[in-house]
Formats: sequence, structure tokens, C-alpha cells
Amino acid sequence: MVDDVPEVLNVTLELFAEDINWAVNHSDYEHNMNITAQFSSDEGDVNLSSGKYDKIAAYIDGELRGVGEIELVPDLNKYAAFINVSSNMAGHNGSMIEAESYVDNRSLRDVSISDNGVSSMASRFRRDFWGEYDIYATKPGTFDVEFRVASANNGNGITVLIDGATAKTVSVPNTGNANTFTTIKTTLSLSEGSHKMRLVSTSSEFYLNWINFPQYHVRNAHADEVIKFRMWDGLNGIEYGAVEELTFFSDGVVGNAQNPFILHPAGGIQDMILAKGWTWISVNKVDDDMSVSKVLESITSPSSLNDITLKSQTAFSQYNKTAGWQGALNNMDVRSGYMVYLSNNADTLSMIGKSPATDITIPLNPKWNWIGYPKDGLMGANEILAPLTSNPGDIIKSQFEFAEYNANTGSWLGDLKFFEPGRGYKLFVSSPGNLNITKSGNPDEQYLKHEYNMTLTATIDFGTLPVSDHYSLKTYIGKELRGEIPLTFVDGLNQYMAFNMIHGDRADIGENVAPVLWDSYNQGD
Repeated sequence: MVDDVPEVLNVTLELFAEDINWAVNHSDYEHNMNITAQFSSDEGDVNLSSGKYDKIAAYIDGELRGVGEIELVPDLNKYAAFINVSSNMAGHNGSMIEAESYVDNRSLRDVSISDNGVSSMASRFRRDFWGEYDIYATKPGTFDVEFRVASANNGNGITVLIDGATAKTVSVPNTGNANTFTTIKTTLSLSEGSHKMRLVSTSSEFYLNWINFPQYHVRNAHADEVIKFRMWDGLNGIEYGAVEELTFFSDGVVGNAQNPFILHPAGGIQDMILAKGWTWISVNKVDDDMSVSKVLESITSPSSLNDITLKSQTAFSQYNKTAGWQGALNNMDVRSGYMVYLSNNADTLSMIGKSPATDITIPLNPKWNWIGYPKDGLMGANEILAPLTSNPGDIIKSQFEFAEYNANTGSWLGDLKFFEPGRGYKLFVSSPGNLNITKSGNPDEQYLKHEYNMTLTATIDFGTLPVSDHYSLKTYIGKELRGEIPLTFVDGLNQYMAFNMIHGDRADIGENVAPVLWDSYNQGD
């Protein structure tokens, strides 16, 4: 009020997720390198991060080694994160592969050379001589590759074979003598993962100093320390893993404000807190590599002091630093529950992956079944177990809670009221069957699963329930959810209503529809 006259004061409220606790004590490390990076949510690098509190973190062997906040560079009107990454190993640039780093060869000879006044080693190739290198592509694509060569002969060439198949032939120019080097360039198409790259001399003698992949997406598979990235969406509080990786090398510089090293999401992060001793767990992310060593790599870093045991219902494997993983349990699955034992210290298991793209079916045998919970959020036990044909005496339990099926109420009674992400469960059933868990609770996906639909417009009589907007109206056919919509307050009618689309599989014969009022605040029907 100004002199008793109301004046409008515009107020902007920005709501961000609670900040992630990323911090590094750089004084613990001898070496560092500098990375200027960005994060894109699309392959075309159009939707680059410009959000407040967005961050990029660098991890080596599961340890946080560097953090940078996305910030505006005013002179360029661009956003980037400036990351100082630390290590106690000098390392080397794994994308720059020295010629003498071959893992196999035919008749190559390593010699001392001078390249632009710098002394180094090179490999001498003659006709039909070859060298083979283990390389790793962090993602599929067509990548630039450079060869640093010298030759006093005409008509030389290099045939490049990838996994035994000819991929490219490159001409080697006559540079005048064996100490005058030049860089020749080509491209190679690679799938993600490990490959054997063989270089074969097609004619007369030449010298090879190094091979380089300047975009950093391909590296020597035997690099010392690999940097893996995570991105933090400060608005929504979501942590992502990155497809791209780098190798640590002291005083290395990758990217700049004008052309940052761009990262892309490989999937979200599932964090599970593991106690010293036993913890029941399950995973809700999927990845192309679901091996035990990959899924649990964050708790097997060099700094970990734990011996680890992982058990499923039918197999187990054990880990220590000397022997690595040993045992019959080789892969993990979102359908299964597991038990993890840490010998000395609590730890946090972080897995990068994507949420399951399809519904999950968990086969159940009579008696006990170790089951997983492949969803990202809490869901009521009654809702998850509703598709089952249950009997008295059937039990669901976690490590801390349990519930028993009651035939009189047709529900599960006990202190286990919710399924929680990351927890493993044991389910006792008297009859075999399948537990079907939908990939998402989003009712908008129902139209993809069913051919027909109908509409329901309903008014709500709350009776003795408190009147609020915390409710949704769910509709079931049998035990399957076929529609869900939050209640809407209609001003003109002064009451809450639901406008529900119900999806079905039959057009000619009616299916019985059961409406349920869902209290999203108290998580109950």
C-alpha cells in the first residue's frame, strides 16, 4: 500500500531441488587436469544445460575427483562447467596411442626417432608387417583418427582392420626421410565397446609415431585411469550418468569455453545405501552390461576396504581386491532380489542405467521367491501385489518389515505398506504364478495397451473423508489399472469431479469397472 493505494509487487519464486553434496579435497592429490564440459539432453546438442545449480562431476574408480557448476561465460554468451580433476597418478592421454603400445605384432621393430625436435619411440613397418592395438569406443559412431608417419618411399599405405575386417586403407606420403613426420587423417566407424585394431603395411617401409583419436571418444583399452561423468539437474534434482568417458593425464586440457567437451545422458543414477554387514537390495535400472562387476563397480574402487559377498536365491559370488569377482552369480536382473555383505565399512552403491522400457514379469514358484522392485518411486504393497491370486498365509517381507495376505479384507496387512526403490523382497506364495509390474504408473500409457476406451465423468461424495485435492480416481477392470485422473474442483458446480478415460479390450461384451478413490497424500485406497 502506497498512501493507501494498492500497488502490485511482482514476486518470482524459484523452487530447486535440494543441492547434491559434491565436494573434493584437491590437496589430497598430486596431479590434476582441466576439463571444460557441457551437458546436452539431445544428440544434436541443441538443448545444452543453462540451468542454475546444474553441475558436472568427474569420478575415477568410483571416487569423486572433480566438480564444476554450469555457468554463463558472458563474453561468449555460452554456458560451460570448468572442472579441475585430481589424481595421484600422472596417467597418459589414452586417445593418443603410442605406436609401440601394440598388444601383438608381426616383425615390428621399435626405434628411437626425432619428431619436430622431440625424441620418442616409433615402430618401423615394412611390407605385410602389422601391429595390433586394443581400443575401446565409449559410444557408437564415426570418429576421426590420425596417424603420425614418416617415409622415404613412394606408394606406401596402411590397411586398417577392425576385429579382423578391413575398415579403411590410408595412403602414406613420402615425407623425404625417416625423421620428417606428418599427420594423415581418416575416419573409422565403430560400435560401442572393445575392438581389435590392426594396422598392416601394404608396401614399402614407413615409421609410425602414434595414433590419435582427437574427439576423445576412442581410447587405448588399457588406459590407467578412466574418468566417468555424472550430471546434476539442479531444478528437478535428477542425477544422470554420461555416455562419454575420458582418461586422466596430468596437466591435460580437454575442451574450452568456445568448444566444450559435450556429455550426453547414459541414464539415471540409482543410489543404494549399504550397511556394514548384510543389506537386501534390488536394482531398478537396466544397462547393456548387467554383469556383477559392472553393476557393483562403484563399491569395488581401489579405496574400498571391503570384501563383498553377493547372493541371489540360487547363486552367489564373492569379491576381494586380489582375486576380483569369483563365483557362479555373474549377472544381475531387475526381477530379482539380492543380499549384499560388506565386511568392514558401509558404502553407497551407485548404478547408471535406464528405467525398464517394458512391463516386468516376475515368475513365482510355490514357497519363497526373492523378488526385485523395478520402479523409481514408492508404491503401496496392496497396489503392487493386487494382480496376484493370493491365499491366506502368503507373506511379503523386506529386511525390516512384513505383511500377510488376509482373505477377509482381500488385502495385505502388516507394517510393510510400501515397496521402496533399491530394496530387495522375499515373497512366499502357496500357488505358482506371475507378478506383473507395469513399467510406469502413468495412466497416459494405457491407450497404447488397449484397443477400446470409454469415458467416466464422476462427482465425489467424500462422506467422512476430509475434502481435499489430494485424491485421484482410479478405475480397475479385474485387478488391472485401466485409468487414473486427479480430482478437479469445478468452480461453477462448487464440487470435486473426475473426468476419467477407461481403457479396455472388449467392445461387444461389457467388462466390470471398479472405481477406487486413491489418497495420494496418505498413499492409500
